[in-house]
Amino acid sequence: MTKIGVIGIGNAGSATVMQLIDQTRADGYVFGGRNRNQAEAALADAASARPDIAQRASVGGLGDFAKCDIVVVTAGVQLPKGSPSKDILAENAKVMAEVIPDTLTHDVILIVIASPIDDILELLIQTERFNRARTIGFGGDLDTSRLRFVLGTEERGPSNVLPFCVGEHGARTIPVYDPEENYDRVRDDVRGFLIQITAQAGRPRNLATGEWLARLCKVLVDGRAEAFSVCSWSESMRVCYTRPQQISREHGLTEIPFEIPGSRAREELSKLLNSRRDNQEYIRKLALDAFWKWK
Repeated sequence: MTKIGVIGIGNAGSATVMQLIDQTRADGYVFGGRNRNQAEAALADAASARPDIAQRASVGGLGDFAKCDIVVVTAGVQLPKGSPSKDILAENAKVMAEVIPDTLTHDVILIVIASPIDDILELLIQTERFNRARTIGFGGDLDTSRLRFVLGTEERGPSNVLPFCVGEHGARTIPVYDPEENYDRVRDDVRGFLIQITAQAGRPRNLATGEWLARLCKVLVDGRAEAFSVCSWSESMRVCYTRPQQISREHGLTEIPFEIPGSRAREELSKLLNSRRDNQEYIRKLALDAFWKWK
């Protein structure tokens, strides 16, 4: 039996709930967070589309997530445009400590999307409270899809490798494709995708986030193994960063060897990883401050 929990029913959480109810066939679902009314509204909305599946769902408190096999945390704050990334990280570190139950089992698969996700994953790992092989930061698949869209709209030959993104999700994502034609423009277009969406729609829509999270959860519920671009701890690099990895219910995360043929992407990834290592001590202290109440 498989039970999925979603913590945080804002914009991204509501999109995730709808897609989970539509795509997955878990034995149960629990929705909750800091605003119970939003969770109840999301469940009612899902019941309007799939009443048969929604009957397996309930709205619960943090204690109810201890019985879940998969927990998706979509809670988080969005500070005003232009806010320093450290301010966003500090605020979302507090949110993570508030909404993630300290009763989760060691075997739970924990999927988190809060910004900046690669730093949030580093923070969770630094608490030493979570299973490194089963704690996942989501976002890389969005960047990879955006990269393939950007490359598909250009007049160019096919890439010699299947394009993907590594490093971090969002504003520092690193496109990997070969040959690296127009690399600066392609990189900037991919990194600016969310800014463009927000400017045109007035706010982030997060519809694609719900779609991708449901795909990932479906693989886990079905007992399959599939490759996704996600953030996790790397034993070889000794840091959290986004890259292609295989995900399964049984093993959690499994490293996938990948090649970066282009010199630009290799150079940018090397610089990024060094920057992330330099930031680890700050994140470790932030983790201790945020999670000090955990026993």
